[in-house]
Amino acid sequence: MSKKDKFSFRYYVGHEGKFGHEFLEFEFNSKGRLRYANNSNYKNDKIIRKEAYVSKSVLKELKRIIEESEICKESDKEWPMPDKIGKQELENIFRWYKTGLKHLYNVPPFLCTKNVNVPY
Repeated sequence: MSKKDKFSFRYYVGHEGKFGHEFLEFEFNSKGRLRYANNSNYKNDKIIRKEAYVSKSVLKELKRIIEESEICKESDKEWPMPDKIGKQELENIFRWYKTGLKHLYNVPPFLCTKNVNVPY
């Protein structure tokens, strides 16, 4: 990806339950940074946070999978709002800049949230 290409992909799933706020989250950006966080609170576990960098070929493949899945064509307007039971968030942003002007092309930012029931 060139310096002009901006890419960000983030996934979060979490809920409030018997052990408090439990969640899993990961995020990729156009520089290849992968951030991961996992908070279970089970047996008083501490939050796990990791950060690593992935290769350009991994980012290229991730971008291909996202584009091929057509997830950005989906709509979350009929999904229930997140509540205490839980929620999922998917944030996917592709930006292509033309001659230094910040115009958003091709795929708009996409954010969806949906309730999920997580059994114990």
